[in-house]
Amino acid sequence: LLLKASLHLLFLDALRREYPQAKIIYPYRDLKNVIGSLSSLQSQAKFMYGTKEDNHDIGLKCMEYIKQCTTRLIQALKTWPRENYISVSYTEMVQDPMGTMKKIYSHFNLNLTPGAEAAMQRYLEENPQNKHGKHEYTLEQFGITDEDIDKNFAEYLQYFND
Repeated sequence: LLLKASLHLLFLDALRREYPQAKIIYPYRDLKNVIGSLSSLQSQAKFMYGTKEDNHDIGLKCMEYIKQCTTRLIQALKTWPRENYISVSYTEMVQDPMGTMKKIYSHFNLNLTPGAEAAMQRYLEENPQNKHGKHEYTLEQFGITDEDIDKNFAEYLQYFND
């Protein structure tokens, strides 16, 4: 299972209870990008539905939500057998997607067939990053500073230190 959405992180205990042998891939990202992106999406959604909310309030709520998610993630990973999960850098995944896939397959003792590798390579060529445009935002729009992230997410930043 690929844990791509932050919402997945809130239910890791239930996932493990139901599927104790599940293999988990967690692509960790720079939280400045995660929180900025989520805040921007929330702001746009509220605008579309005519809801008025201050961008700084949206940023604070998004930061609190991501804090809950990352806290649960770290708690879960500390108790899971290491062979059942792998954490990969999102940056590394974007820069070297096939190398990252080989690392994942190797970690789980899976055979990456030439056919599967060719299909992945074809997908990458047909779907480059930002194919449909780039999502633009800044933390400052939402009243968040780099220092806020560093202070509130010290454990996450240490756990996923590249």
